[in-house]
Amino acid sequence: MNYFLSILSLIIVSACKESVIVQNLPDNALIKPGDYKLTGATSYTIEGVTSSEPVSGTLTVFTGPEGQYYFLERIAGRSPIGFQVQVNNLNLLLQSVQDYTKVGNTAYYGWMDKGCTGKLESESIVYDRYANTEGIGLTTPTGEQIRYTKKIRKHVHVVAAR
Repeated sequence: MNYFLSILSLIIVSACKESVIVQNLPDNALIKPGDYKLTGATSYTIEGVTSSEPVSGTLTVFTGPEGQYYFLERIAGRSPIGFQVQVNNLNLLLQSVQDYTKVGNTAYYGWMDKGCTGKLESESIVYDRYANTEGIGLTTPTGEQIRYTKKIRKHVHVVAAR
């Protein structure tokens, strides 16, 4: 009986194979997938007052269809943010995504502006992204509408290198 169960479990295990599809990139691919060291600065403009702080962390690059990438930005002390990137020659176009900023005890949510851009340099990825809360509102699960009374503008300048 044990012999029969051993063979049956071997058949079941061998039938449950996991397959992974690996996309081969040409040697001259502009962006290599993987982790990059991220450095830069974030500046905030709240009610006309601007302040800045340095940022550091990791940028993980995932490949997609030709010319398409997915960036996962993990800045120390902040929630990760992920967005799609279109690459054309050496230029980057970042797709819009919701961004989050906490200043003091107040949390601000805004959409990354359309048209945020960057460029590929030798051994690094450089981009600027902007977000603001003007005209942004949230609807809670109970249907309550929340509008922001303070306008905040955020600019993140990033250099990601291997």
